[in-house]
Amino acid sequence: MRYLNLLRFSCRRFANKFLPNHLHQHTGKWKVPLYTTGILSGIYLSTNYINGNFDPVNNLKLAHVVMAENNENENIKPRKTKTMNFLADAVEIAAPAVVHVDVVSQHRSYFHETNSSGSGFIVTEGGIVLTNAHVVGNASKVNVRLSNGKTYKGSVIDVDRETDLAAVKLDNKSDIKFPFLKLGPSEDIRAGEFVAALGSPLRLSNTVTAGIVSSLQRGSAELGMRKGMYYIQTDAAINVGNSGGPLINLDGEVIGINCITVQQAAGISFAIPSDIVAEFLDGAVKREKDFVKNGGFFRKAKRNEKFYIGITMLTLSPEIIEELKRRNPNFFENVEGGVLVTKVNRGSPSERCGLVGGDVILSINNKSVSSTRDVYTEVRKGDTMIMKVKRGENIVTLNVEPEITSRL
Repeated sequence: MRYLNLLRFSCRRFANKFLPNHLHQHTGKWKVPLYTTGILSGIYLSTNYINGNFDPVNNLKLAHVVMAENNENENIKPRKTKTMNFLADAVEIAAPAVVHVDVVSQHRSYFHETNSSGSGFIVTEGGIVLTNAHVVGNASKVNVRLSNGKTYKGSVIDVDRETDLAAVKLDNKSDIKFPFLKLGPSEDIRAGEFVAALGSPLRLSNTVTAGIVSSLQRGSAELGMRKGMYYIQTDAAINVGNSGGPLINLDGEVIGINCITVQQAAGISFAIPSDIVAEFLDGAVKREKDFVKNGGFFRKAKRNEKFYIGITMLTLSPEIIEELKRRNPNFFENVEGGVLVTKVNRGSPSERCGLVGGDVILSINNKSVSSTRDVYTEVRKGDTMIMKVKRGENIVTLNVEPEITSRL
């Protein structure tokens, strides 16, 4: 019986191995000679097997071993493949233009300096860096460290606090051509697309995190930001220091600038779309020409005093609250509205009064707060702000004294 089974096995192996595919489908004149050849081959192999001259299993193993040895002896190096390294390729394109921004801020009312940092990226070969307004908006000194380790002095040439965008000009006396990133069209992206966030979280340069576009429908009404704006929501991990860094697509193009992250609920971050960034950049390029023309100084028109308290905020709309509760149900269990403080700047009025990240602002000067616009309205007045905030299960009252900004 074992002999017959081996014979049938040998016939099938012979037919499958040596017959062209199209002959398997034909009968007729080919059938008899082919099967006859198969039977004779089977008899030959079976006879050798019975006599101990052929072991199909071990012979097959031996063939693989011989092939492996031949490959090693041929000194053939394995081919470097990039088949699935889409994100790595995109990061390789973008990384040289991503920078770390060190800031020294001078606070007029307290006559002291504070240090902070953030991220940014170069957008022109002449050395214009884009970042967030809350990173450099009050800077008296700016130092920009490139990915190659070189550091350049920077000058803030434009700030738009409503969009939270700022431009810094690198001190490029040697007319060096810097690596720069292109802005891609954010209107073409779709929910579910892969993205990468680059920056310097926790002062760690050249850090990359990846995720997907979670939503394109986070409008200004939900987040309490500038009217007519919308934000890209992503689950890419963005930490302190990532602010101002680029959010890139798989082509290595910038589709957004990282601006807000909710540290109390991992996986919820927001970026300013590149279409809005492009509008700001047009104005920044014009201001750069004035900056160079005037020998590195701006001719500033007289402006009304502007105030700040040094926090990053997020409006707690019903949709945002629902998503936050899914990610961190304990922290947001009894939150029904208000404004979430996502970050407090070091040395700011908010830090000095005791405000911390994770606090939820409920009211200011006995007026309920439902969006970040309500907070901005009170800050612009420059008066003492009596805040009631929810901190865990407690309600805390804090007095915040807005400061006059030292820039733009």
